[in-house]
Amino acid sequence: EEFSLAVRAAALLANNALQDPSDPAWRRLRSSNGALWERLGDEGFRLLEACGYEREAADHEVFWVLPADVPRRHLASAVRVLRAAADHGQEWLREELASAAAAAAAAAAQRPAPPTERQPNRPRASDLHGDH
Repeated sequence: EEFSLAVRAAALLANNALQDPSDPAWRRLRSSNGALWERLGDEGFRLLEACGYEREAADHEVFWVLPADVPRRHLASAVRVLRAAADHGQEWLREELASAAAAAAAAAAQRPAPPTERQPNRPRASDLHGDH
């Protein structure tokens, strides 16, 4: 029940920020807001972080801020995943995240390694001692 409430609240906040990006009420959330904590809890704030929100300390308070440069498509995708998680549950979300992480790791493994900086040829010890 707590997970479902946290996911639904995070989806609602992220969707509101997506639908009305100019409204600071959805882009800057005060973590000391009791009603917000009651609905989100630690897990919900982690979900908001996955949506692109960042923790920011200002004036002796902590805020969760959605930067203006977070792509709308990222936020829209996050909202879709959160809504699906609310419908399918926590285990489904864990499986989806594990699957996505495995796919990302497989894709990274298939990318060619970046070129390494070539070290200049260093003289061998025998070159320094005239042992040839």
